[in-house]
Amino acid sequence: DVAVKITVGDSAKEKEALIELEHPNIVKYFHSYYERPATYLVLELCDSDLSKTTVRCLQPYLLQLCKGLVYIHSCNFAHRDIKPANILLKKVRGEVQLKFSDFGLSKQYSEDPTSNTSLGTRLYMDPEFADEKKVNVHRAQSADVYSLGCVFYFMSTQKHPEPKQKPPVDIFMLRNVKDEI
Repeated sequence: DVAVKITVGDSAKEKEALIELEHPNIVKYFHSYYERPATYLVLELCDSDLSKTTVRCLQPYLLQLCKGLVYIHSCNFAHRDIKPANILLKKVRGEVQLKFSDFGLSKQYSEDPTSNTSLGTRLYMDPEFADEKKVNVHRAQSADVYSLGCVFYFMSTQKHPEPKQKPPVDIFMLRNVKDEI
């Protein structure tokens, strides 16, 4: 069984990230095709995402997410949109496995160690990261760690650490994104 993610426009960046990142805690990429105006990504089918699920015993899941993020960062990627909706759950031989997904805002920093944009979901984004004009790989990766900490808090409480901050839009861009998209 597979899932098909449909995105408007070209999803080359997400496709490239998923091809390069092979890890048990990252959703698997199988195939993609482009049929104007959409791109279809054929991915591993998962059961749910963290935004719709209550997790009881957190320790094994926190460890899975840490291992996945360490792997992402070891490949010189920053995810840049870690949030409960982008962490999928899949039952494998009776055990729940957590998987990072949605690499549409990710960036690989191997060729260009900086970026002109700060991207992400406001409720899970490091507030200091949002104000930066030039973002280097280490700063983007530390912002991922901050976002993962917010996810851990959400997993334990089903609330965001700062529930009074209601973003006007879910995804926002603060800088010129011409080199990002």
